Amino acid sequence: MHQKTLYLLRHGTAANAGDYTEDRLRPLTPQGLADASRVGAYMRARHLMPSLVLCSPSLRTRQTVEAMMEALGFGLTVKNNDTLYLASPTTLLKILSEVPETIDSVMVVAHNPGLHQLALQLATRAEDGLGSALSARFPTAALAEITLPVAQWSQIGTQTGTLTRFAGPSGLEVVSA
Repeated sequence: MHQKTLYLLRHGTAANAGDYTEDRLRPLTPQGLADASRVGAYMRARHLMPSLVLCSPSLRTRQTVEAMMEALGFGLTVKNNDTLYLASPTTLLKILSEVPETIDSVMVVAHNPGLHQLALQLATRAEDGLGSALSARFPTAALAEITLPVAQWSQIGTQTGTLTRFAGPSGLEVVSA
């Protein structure tokens, strides 16, 4: 059976919006940077290596990816995509539908509420009671893994998958190298 793996990562905690004239320029807080590093360590320990990372152009999402990759210990193929900034689930699906079929795993680093809504839309099944945690909220620096029974990314709008992993910053174990 063909399948694709979709990782959804919400950016880490960002500075207060009131302190910045443009939302896109909000940086991560020290806690946000630490949480993004925890995501990278979590991924490294579990050998979670997406073939492609699609990243919103905001400063906080780019910093999340940088901190995550530093903790991973190596780089990933990252493409910044302006359309991911505050994207709706429909826009996120459109972007994903354009991913080449030769790529089996994609990580999207973006924003709520679109990211959370997409996760709820695609993950109609969940392992180990993860569905209730996802239904409740999608916190900053949370990582969701959804396995989709499709051969091509263009098919994910018509298929739903299984939530196989969902961990927020408090549930991410720090694993030393």
